[in-house]
Amino acid sequence: MLDDDDHPGLLSEVLQSFASRQINLTNIISCPTRKQFGKYHFFIELEGSKSDVSVAEALKEISQTNKVKVLGSYKSVKI
Repeated sequence: MLDDDDHPGLLSEVLQSFASRQINLTNIISCPTRKQFGKYHFFIELEGSKSDVSVAEALKEISQTNKVKVLGSYKSVKI
């Protein structure tokens, strides 16, 4: 969830944190915050777990400038 320092390119900056670490994003959803017109929360699904070093680094990086809340984290299973 991101909603703090809204500015042009914010979403791109956040996505770059994942791309630079080769983390595959599988879904992005934006929802209005209902607090102010033009403010959104972003929900991002990705391949990986918050216990993976690269994911933890990306989350730490984006949390330095944005609110981040992890709603769930699951290890992948190969079938």
